[in-house]
Amino acid sequence: MPKKWSIGVLGVWVVAAVSSGALLTSFHQPFRAAGPGILRVAGADSAGQWLAVHFVAGGCACSQKVMKHLAHRGPVPGIVEEVVAVDGPDPYLSGSRKLLVRLSGEGYRVRHVTAASLPADARLRGVPLLAVANPANEMVYAGGYGESGEDDVATIEAARAGGHPNASGIKGCAVGSRLQKQAL
Repeated sequence: MPKKWSIGVLGVWVVAAVSSGALLTSFHQPFRAAGPGILRVAGADSAGQWLAVHFVAGGCACSQKVMKHLAHRGPVPGIVEEVVAVDGPDPYLSGSRKLLVRLSGEGYRVRHVTAASLPADARLRGVPLLAVANPANEMVYAGGYGESGEDDVATIEAARAGGHPNASGIKGCAVGSRLQKQAL
């Protein structure tokens, strides 16, 4: 093969590889933390109790990892834990529905909301997201699950001990078709 053809083929391959990588990772990115309206999305009645709400999406592999983690560890004693599945245009990944049923059976309150029904001041841009509220229903944490994706219990316990844990970045999937289009 002539040298010009080799360089041309290599150039096309580089462009294709970079473009494909950018497209595949465009929905998996860091997002800003949610707003104060995020607690109104939760349906759990937790008056006078600590509340942890896990926002996930069935079509997001990052959320599926969090759901598996939650199913493995079980609910934290002494705290109301709710899993909110934000349903959008993306189909569920294989196994996500079974995980949500399993979480419900293990004591998590599981509910579904649509991305379109989220209040504007919730500012839910990406999932998975953990929100923790104290017994006065004040949000003390809204962010990601840490570097390992499994730092939620430490975050919940730090909040219960009176601290305000630093929010980890939300590294996951965009919520709703509008944000997904912006990610591209």
